[in-house]
Amino acid sequence: MITYKTVGDYKIPNLKVKERNFNIGKYGLMRLDYLKSKKKPLYEQMKIKDILAEHLLEIDTTAEMRVNLIMKELITQENITENLKMEDPMKWTGLMNNLKNQAEEIVIKELIFN
Repeated sequence: MITYKTVGDYKIPNLKVKERNFNIGKYGLMRLDYLKSKKKPLYEQMKIKDILAEHLLEIDTTAEMRVNLIMKELITQENITENLKMEDPMKWTGLMNNLKNQAEEIVIKELIFN
């Protein structure tokens, strides 16, 4: 329930903002940018309902977990082993970077721009 205080002839709502300490990471910030630029009504609605921070945190943690899961699957499919890492670290690094980019592209399409 909202209470009001009278200031002159006006009634002003007594509103408090919940203080939160969220560390929103890369994917949460990408989602925030997307909402601000492409989904402005949804962004404003989430701000008004005070659910934006929770949404961004959820997107960020979910995206991180999905990227790690997809990476594991791709590493298994491509048969990238620790032996390759020891024998040819540059090749291993290149392959891992490619797989990470693939995983991130999938997750960004699924979670950030959806």
